Amino acid sequence: MKAYRIHNYGPPEVLQLDEIREPAPQSNEVKIEVKASGLNHLDVWVRAGTLGIKLPLPLIPGADAAGVVVETGPQVKKFKKGDKVFVNPGYGCGSCNCCQENNEALCLDYQIIGEHGNGTHCQFICLSEKQIFHLPPNLTFEEGAAFPLVFMTSYQMLAVKGRLQKGETALIMAGGSGIGSAGIQIAKALGAQVITTIGSEEHKTKVKERGADFVIDHYREDIAQKVKELTDGRGVDVILEHVGAKVWLSCLKSLAKGGRLVTCGGTTGAEVSINLRHLFIKHHSIIGSTMGNRSDLEICAQLMAEGKLKPIIHQVLPYTQLKQAHQIIEKGKIFGKVVLNWNKV
Repeated sequence: MKAYRIHNYGPPEVLQLDEIREPAPQSNEVKIEVKASGLNHLDVWVRAGTLGIKLPLPLIPGADAAGVVVETGPQVKKFKKGDKVFVNPGYGCGSCNCCQENNEALCLDYQIIGEHGNGTHCQFICLSEKQIFHLPPNLTFEEGAAFPLVFMTSYQMLAVKGRLQKGETALIMAGGSGIGSAGIQIAKALGAQVITTIGSEEHKTKVKERGADFVIDHYREDIAQKVKELTDGRGVDVILEHVGAKVWLSCLKSLAKGGRLVTCGGTTGAEVSINLRHLFIKHHSIIGSTMGNRSDLEICAQLMAEGKLKPIIHQVLPYTQLKQAHQIIEKGKIFGKVVLNWNKV
């Protein structure tokens, strides 16, 4: 089968389309013919070797995918040949207290496919049936490959860690990104008022179509000042933050008393500063979050099936253009996700 592999860290040119042996499912595994695979910023960091962890090379990257079941192991009960499915990108050990309590994101052995092991940018993949879901019937394969990682991450940040309530106000940073466009929809589904930031005028209409009530240009406007204007000086209850150093102080200044800032990324830098006096006097909470739980993804998939959430796709490319897909992500001028179609050359 054809599979992209990273043999050495570096620029997009290190992504190599190899011909390798097609995998066979183990007794508890499902073999999937990948129809579409989605990209995340994680793919860029894995390829460049900037995660600070030692990864097994060569490695097939990619954490998101959707496709068709072509074979199942004898112990598989929930799926059969021909089923349309999508992939759960994260998984725990399955036996620790965290996993048993449906909080596998806190498992000490939590792993992400395409990072800790081979991923989805290939023609066939074998996974435990616990790592896949039936594809909502109203979604295409491309849409099924566009939503899992960013929506489960955003849901965990807003609904679980941030405890966003109906009637509260959320600030979603970088609303045109995968995480941001998911966060806007989830915050709105939770009944919150939504403020988001964008970096280009063309994204303004798009984020409003997805549910944003107010939009801030993070290049031309002072984020904290604008937030205070929009909230009558109060600030926001929850911030979904994934940009990092460049917006960190603006985010802290935008929080209301008792506000919660939940962060899952540091694209513009991971080193930030905190004024402890402001932190405790204003009762602020700063919470780290990575990925989410199976239950988070299950809820998002149900909301997708009900039409209350929708995957956002920036561009679909033939599978032969993974290098170009990485370049598109690195330029940062996107709205939503970049997806590979494995039926197109």
